[in-house]
Formats: sequence, C-alpha cells, structure tokens
Amino acid sequence: MDELMLAELCHRYALGQPMNCLKPVSGGFLHHMYCLQTTQGRFAVKVLNPAIMQYANVWQNFRLSERVAAAVAAASLPAVPALQSVGEVIHDLGQESVMVFPWIDSRASSAAPATQAQQIGGILGRIHALPLCVKGIPVPGLSDLPKDEAAGWALLVKEAEQKNIAWAGEVRQLLPQIAS
Repeated sequence: MDELMLAELCHRYALGQPMNCLKPVSGGFLHHMYCLQTTQGRFAVKVLNPAIMQYANVWQNFRLSERVAAAVAAASLPAVPALQSVGEVIHDLGQESVMVFPWIDSRASSAAPATQAQQIGGILGRIHALPLCVKGIPVPGLSDLPKDEAAGWALLVKEAEQKNIAWAGEVRQLLPQIAS
C-alpha cells in the first residue's frame, strides 16, 4: 500500500496521521495483516485476498460476520469486531479491499493444549448460548417447518430441547395454547 493509499485509509477511518509504514504481522489466514501506528494509536489492517473478494456474496458475508462479532463483543465475550467507517466495515482503496481493527497486544498461550482446547470450547459454548438475533442470519430450520403452525412450533421446541436451550420448557408448556 503506497503512502497516498495509507493516508486515505487513515482519513477514511479517522485514525489520525500515520507515523510509519504498514508493518507485516502474522495472522489473517488467507489475507495479509499489518500493524499501523498512527497519532491516535495502533491498528490492525487486514488487506483482503483479491481472489477471495471475487466470490459471490463475499462482501455480504464479511458484513454479516462482523455483525456477529459485534454482538459477541457486546455480550462481553472475547471478540474484536472491525471498525466501521461511514457505516461500512470493508473499503476499497485502489485495487485493495481493507478492514481495520483495534490493535490488541497479545502473546501465544503457554497453557497445555488440552487446557487451551477447554478454554476455547468454553468460549464457543458461551457464544453459541447467546440469544443473538442478527439481521441477515435466518433462524435455523424455519424453511423446513411443517405447513401446520402448531406442528412447526412442536418441531422447534423439540430441536430446542435437544440443544438444551433455556426457553424450550416454557414454550413446550404453551404448545396447547398455540395449537388452539
């Protein structure tokens, strides 16, 4: 990313003035990650892989994943959603699509792999237990519901009970009223 594009990135996200060039850092999987130091702090800049950006619906998928990350972070669980600029989490700068995140200082865990797996599993369990309602994510199974509304509710309750979802018992008790 040249100096002009870096200045545009900082302007677009109101990051202050860049104090140095982007420094490559590990992470990003198929994308490239950089650390950016500005007059307002440090930021992680993700330059998205151009081949991936050609996939159908990729922008919508990134936006959706960031809405989920924001909801998870709002529930005080460890998640770092991308910063928004003009209501958007992805911006094209020249030939590159970028996302910007707050910089998080971290280090690799020295815990045993089993302990790490337990910690990660605990966090994932808490994330999946969140009562999230994120625009753009359909409620699972609704397209498979029977045409009979009462049977559809019974199917949803059965699935919720199998997943130990807290509201399942309360709704089960209401099924006779729903059916009438």
